[in-house]
Amino acid sequence: METSAAEQIKELVQKLNEAAKAYYQEDREIMSNREYDALYDQLEKMEKETGIVLADSPTVNVGYEAVDVLPKETHESPMLSLDKTKDRDVLRAFIGTHPTLLSWKMDGLTIVLTYENGELLKAVTRGNGTVGEVITNNAKVFKNIPLKIAYRGRLVLRGEAIITYSDFEKINDTIEDVDAKYKNPRNLCSGSVRQLNNQITAERNVRFYAFALVSAQDVDMHNSRKSVICDYNYVFDPNVYLKRFFGENISGKYLFLIDEAHNLVERGREMYSASICLEDTIQIRKFIKPYSQKLWKKLGKVVSQLKELQNGCDSWKVQENAGVLPISLLSVQGEMDQLLEEPPTQEVTGWDS
Repeated sequence: METSAAEQIKELVQKLNEAAKAYYQEDREIMSNREYDALYDQLEKMEKETGIVLADSPTVNVGYEAVDVLPKETHESPMLSLDKTKDRDVLRAFIGTHPTLLSWKMDGLTIVLTYENGELLKAVTRGNGTVGEVITNNAKVFKNIPLKIAYRGRLVLRGEAIITYSDFEKINDTIEDVDAKYKNPRNLCSGSVRQLNNQITAERNVRFYAFALVSAQDVDMHNSRKSVICDYNYVFDPNVYLKRFFGENISGKYLFLIDEAHNLVERGREMYSASICLEDTIQIRKFIKPYSQKLWKKLGKVVSQLKELQNGCDSWKVQENAGVLPISLLSVQGEMDQLLEEPPTQEVTGWDS
């Protein structure tokens, strides 16, 4: 029995390490995130039950060793990772009594920037958390990294290098071969950041978003004011915003520094715009039918109202008002939120279509 468990652990470690190598080193996927997480959870459980933990287990080593193409450098302080969880109670216990902001993950490649004497000295990837790759020449052609800053001391920042979905789609549109198209922005970003020719990096529109100030020479940050580095949405989006600044009955003096402010017009249009497709709504309604009678009926109203708006429209038409459609959509949103909070344990059957 013990031998069998040891063999299973060895097999799981091999599969997960192969997937990690493909993902981090070769910029390709051989299994989905869901499959990887399931195997990881199984391995972690077996390790706890048997006490067997192999030296190359992914539960011990975070990430994958950086390739030898680019120079390597040991980080001044280890870049650790948080454990994943799908359990809300575990998340609540982790948060405790601390004010917390949950957001979508910016999935790219973690980068450490170091400035000295007001100039960008070096940029290093996270790598395996201890040793990363030096990609300074590539970082210099990121769309929004300043090569020179006013601060003259040694400054170390951590952040995420990403390629936006809009840029990702534009790049894929230039590739005619369907099989050659990139699978996701994260893989494309990883390969772009680690190019030997930074001209390719420059053409990929890589952007950097800082999330942590590691150190600043001769600056005492013990009594410093709190700062938040975030995407535009958290300040300007009417549905997603930082309540500590914009909530009701909130007052105070704040300074907002807007990087790449010329992009605000386009981003503003995206934030205050929405689109809905009749065909997609019909398909969603068919899919949801076995699970929620209420949501299915509410989507039926939306479908009917969309069809009414579509009458007499051959190609496109400007509507002076959308009637009661926005109210119906809000009703759908409320029902969907409730369904996500309390998902059904089985399909609902036995009611009329």
